[in-house]
Amino acid sequence: MNSPFPSASSAGALSGLTPESFVRHWVHGEESDWSNTNCYLDVWMNVLDSLGLDPIPAFASAISAEFVGDQWEFLKVRSEDLETLYGIRFGEYDTWRPLHEHLAGQLASGNLAIVEVDAFYLPDTVGVSYREEHTKTSIAPVLLDQDAHRLVYFHNGGLHELFKEDYDNTVGAASEQGFVPRPYVDLIRLDGLQRFDAGRFPAAAQQVLKAHLRRIGNSSQQHPMVQLTDYVLSQREVLAESGMAHFHQFSFATTRQAGLSAMFASEVAQWFADAETRPEVALPLGQAAQAFAEASSTAKRLQFQLARVAAGRRPDLQPTTEALNEAWDRGITLMKQWDAFDE
Repeated sequence: MNSPFPSASSAGALSGLTPESFVRHWVHGEESDWSNTNCYLDVWMNVLDSLGLDPIPAFASAISAEFVGDQWEFLKVRSEDLETLYGIRFGEYDTWRPLHEHLAGQLASGNLAIVEVDAFYLPDTVGVSYREEHTKTSIAPVLLDQDAHRLVYFHNGGLHELFKEDYDNTVGAASEQGFVPRPYVDLIRLDGLQRFDAGRFPAAAQQVLKAHLRRIGNSSQQHPMVQLTDYVLSQREVLAESGMAHFHQFSFATTRQAGLSAMFASEVAQWFADAETRPEVALPLGQAAQAFAEASSTAKRLQFQLARVAAGRRPDLQPTTEALNEAWDRGITLMKQWDAFDE
């Protein structure tokens, strides 16, 4: 049976976390191909794990990710998956009062929010954006002290805090005249949060995964990774002429997003393989996990090669792109085999 988990205590429990005591999920470990994924996925990994929920099945959307014209899909968890797995609802939230008032009120109500802010004022981005570059990123505040001008928040792979001027420019009054004057906010409603027991959670997870396999079957894209690598190859001269600043933006939208999709697809497939008691059913899942892991590491290798292109060199990209295409397609084929076998 599933049991309700009170919302007020959920958000309240997170408010007691400190950056010193916070333990990263192993996906954010240094051994991962992509220890920081994208700001949105990182936030969800931290939120779900810190609530004591198994986060991996929520990333089944990685398996149905696609090429979208000039980049790989910016991977996000889907609201319907979160509701099926954990009873969590989320969606866009209108900010018509000062941002810090909204956030404080929702935290007091037992809810969380994902909010766009300026990374120029996030101390955890020191050496990258902090006081160097204005750029949007997403965080999830877990504690907001309006009197002390203190904010504790999830960002990238960790839990961090900021104070005073950084607070004012991130969620305080100064942010209204800053780089992100009207931030996009997703409200995470925890009032329906539930925990399935060990017998029912795998069934809910399977429902989510099969929905994404149906999305693949209904898609007009037969080989999305091939479309991505064809696009990457078409951009070699642009990369060579545009330098490293362009490379960083290009690679984030292409090889990084594709690579982290492959990494999460591998983790999802392995999760199902580990949960499966029938060896003949677990086998294609484990093989799919290996194929997606190969795709992840190959995407990273391709990204390194593209950096060489941007630096004026001419590495042969063809073998790497072919290996990436083959590994991704093999993983998808094996997942379809599992789906057909498990009908």
